[in-house]
Amino acid sequence: MQGILPGAVLLTVVLGMPAMASPRLVVVISVDQMRADYLDRFAPALTGGLKFLSEKSVRYKNAHHRHALTQTAPGHLTILSGRHPGPAGVPANEFYDPTQRRIIYCVEDTQAVQLNGARPGMSFRRVDATTIGDWLKDASPKSQVYSVAGKDRSAILMGGRRPDGVYWYDRDSGDFMTSDYYADTFPVFIQAFNAAKWPDRFYGQAWTRIEPETLYERLAGPDDHPGEAAWGEEEAPVFPHWLKTASGLPDGEFYRAFYQTPFIDEYVLELAREIIRQNKLGRDRHVDLLAISLSATDPIGHGFGPNSHEVMDSILRIDRHLGRFLDFLEKEISLKETLIVLTSDHGVLPLIEWLSNRNISAERAGRRVREFQKRVATEVRNKYGPPSKLFLFQGREVYYLDRPYLA
Repeated sequence: MQGILPGAVLLTVVLGMPAMASPRLVVVISVDQMRADYLDRFAPALTGGLKFLSEKSVRYKNAHHRHALTQTAPGHLTILSGRHPGPAGVPANEFYDPTQRRIIYCVEDTQAVQLNGARPGMSFRRVDATTIGDWLKDASPKSQVYSVAGKDRSAILMGGRRPDGVYWYDRDSGDFMTSDYYADTFPVFIQAFNAAKWPDRFYGQAWTRIEPETLYERLAGPDDHPGEAAWGEEEAPVFPHWLKTASGLPDGEFYRAFYQTPFIDEYVLELAREIIRQNKLGRDRHVDLLAISLSATDPIGHGFGPNSHEVMDSILRIDRHLGRFLDFLEKEISLKETLIVLTSDHGVLPLIEWLSNRNISAERAGRRVREFQKRVATEVRNKYGPPSKLFLFQGREVYYLDRPYLA
């Protein structure tokens, strides 16, 4: 959607085929936390895939997610299921399960394990929905469905119940991960891809601007806005951002920092290419589906805000990387037989300090929320007794009631 809402969603579709023809490959790309206005604000600096998609596509400027809590998990489920995420079992990234009486993660699976054995498994098992990939495999069993992302929940919730492969970035090891819900072992090509330790080439390097600083100042303003998060031990959140660790080696600290740079999106697209090559996606008349979620813009946007040089640089790098990815698709399959969808799971509000500096009334809600929760607990205690008997869990957004007790 084009407009002022920070949660607005963009949908761009490239239609290369004649009317009513079937594509050989459908590629759905979600850019996590990409606001619709980025395509217009940064248009003078776009030269690659985002520019191509903006100019050569059908662009839907009045597209909405109908759920209120616009987080990564509900947004990504909605993209390829069309379901309202709450009734489908994904109301938020994390939420209270009244049957288990604990907070659960949206894609946690106690019946599964990650293939490296380092963490509990993740899967689509607890989701009460199906996706386009599932419908496609029902209609065409020889069709292939893959999903890859920087975040586990993004890859899993776009992949559906029965994909051929789902892979996400593991922030401790720098590898791509899956669980035994999807496969007992990694395919040989994934083993080889992980063994190459692609992220390590960035160790000791700096994330810097790919265009002159004056261009960023013209389109995004100054580099250091009040409220921006610091990077590592830097005193000010300004370029360059160095990828170093105390150990002097690419370790877990490095892989977690790598996730907060645009390089993770380049890494995801590199794996997407390998999935297409190794599985020969789009090579026959059985329509294949590849879902891709580019995750870096989300931690970057939360840390630096949508008006930062960092967010602009992330978008410019996505533009360049997508341009090369589209060239790859043209060479491998042909864009005339590829359906491409570009969208986002949610947007983001400007930093509170940025708004305040422009005389827009704004403040961080934490203090007011705590005051409200305290007042509610006091009133309930005075009228009904200890709130602990009424509230199973008091979270940031929601009270969960003990319904049997209330009855």
